[in-house]
Amino acid sequence: MTNSKYSNQEELILLGKNKGYFSLLRDASEIVYRASGERRSFKDEREKIRAYFLVALIEKYKYSERAIQLDVEVP
Repeated sequence: MTNSKYSNQEELILLGKNKGYFSLLRDASEIVYRASGERRSFKDEREKIRAYFLVALIEKYKYSERAIQLDVEVP
């Protein structure tokens, strides 16, 4: 993202954690998303990207947290 407010992935993930969009457990090796209750391994780089974009959608683009589905199967 080009907006300097959202330029650092770690800062945005920390913002999401601080706002309670998700919790990091077990020395940050697991993530639990508040809206869905889904628990996943935060050691996986894909999960860090998912958390980053979740927070970006909520904070920058003003999506409702409940409107965002993490995994959607496309027919």
